[in-house]
Amino acid sequence: MREKVRSTVVGALCGFHFELIDWYAEEHPDELCLHAAAAQLGEGLVVFPALARAGKSVLTATLASLGVRIYGDDVVPVDVRTRRGVALGIVPRLRPPLPPDVSSRLRAFVRDHAGPGYRNRLYVTIPPATLAPLGETAPVKGIVLLERSDEGTARIEDVDPAEALETLILQNFSLQAPTDRVLDALHAVVLGARCCRLRYRRSEEAAALLLSELGPRAPRKARVPAPERRA
Repeated sequence: MREKVRSTVVGALCGFHFELIDWYAEEHPDELCLHAAAAQLGEGLVVFPALARAGKSVLTATLASLGVRIYGDDVVPVDVRTRRGVALGIVPRLRPPLPPDVSSRLRAFVRDHAGPGYRNRLYVTIPPATLAPLGETAPVKGIVLLERSDEGTARIEDVDPAEALETLILQNFSLQAPTDRVLDALHAVVLGARCCRLRYRRSEEAAALLLSELGPRAPRKARVPAPERRA
């Protein structure tokens, strides 16, 4: 249940943030709204569905610090007709403090681009060149399930597209489109994307691996078709 009265400016800003997303979902019935982050790596978007304490917002800020174009760190609409991701033009919002193992370079980036913040909420006003404006679209080329790990080396492994599809379905909170259109759109997105899991400890190592594996100079890998549904 959301608070009716906010006691701080940042609380009010967060409230407006949520109301804006609710308004957008109501005004765009042909778009799904995924609880996810997304960044443009090369010719398409890599989408990071929200998973508990997986660090998607810190990873988003890390990618922005490397000059990667950001489509969002919390909500990513997907047009059910074009199957393209849509930018909302909202800057990332972190939950301070940063992990203790982040570099001084990333700490400086967050400090230099710190926007409104209070206690465990901090908006990061990333440079305009790295924030896709409201309404910009791009195809989805990757779906990455984030998983924090105590192991020191980040690694990416392909996952069954059915797992990626299930995750996207669970992270869609826009209920205006008919169920069959939702399933068809997300199934098409999954079929056209590389589906994988990223296990990592440090966000900077994860960002470097993403650029290597899914960035503009990464080698193309064959898509794995989703398993057929049983009758």
